[in-house]
Amino acid sequence: VPAGIFYYNIKDPLIDREAGQTPENVESEILKQLRMNGLVNSDLEAIRHLDSGILEKSDVIPVAMKDGLIQESQSSVAGGRRFAVLRQYVRGQLEKDGREILNGQIGAEPQKDGGHTACDYCPYHGVCGFDTRIAGYRYRRFAPVDAEQAWEKMEEACGEAARDARENAPSGGEAAQDTRKNAPSGNGAAQDTRENAPSGNGAAENARKGGAADAVD
Repeated sequence: VPAGIFYYNIKDPLIDREAGQTPENVESEILKQLRMNGLVNSDLEAIRHLDSGILEKSDVIPVAMKDGLIQESQSSVAGGRRFAVLRQYVRGQLEKDGREILNGQIGAEPQKDGGHTACDYCPYHGVCGFDTRIAGYRYRRFAPVDAEQAWEKMEEACGEAARDARENAPSGGEAAQDTRKNAPSGNGAAQDTRENAPSGNGAAENARKGGAADAVD
């Protein structure tokens, strides 16, 4: 289980220095501007490793503490079980998307969320030809969900995937039956051995011919 997964702010923030600010205050303001967004493991030891100086609100990770406890309403955290669900869900989505691509499902169906779209920074617009002015092209829109609803949907999807896997997996009896069908029977194997092996008379005849040839030489 990771200690966290983050988006790192790649920027060089400028701070307006006010009168009386110390270098430490300026550094703290810069760290706040560079605070990473993402998901943090709720294990306190992991949090201490990520920010050893955290007392209340961290300057580097999205975690707030009070009296040594995580303030979940002001933090972005998840336990080990939820990290496992997230990993399973992402893996399932990647496998699903991969199968759809291999099956030829490559339609241009970008998402739009508020004023932002999946096309904003995509370099392949000239290839896909997506254009809302053309009939049949439109953005996908998803209903807004909060964090708890998102976790519930992921857990539900993982549960359905696990049930499908169990239902589609061959039972022990079926697997054994397939093995028996594909394996040669004892009589068939013996028959093949007898047909492909030289008979006793044939072997003796070959030996006599070889010996006679040696004598002539």
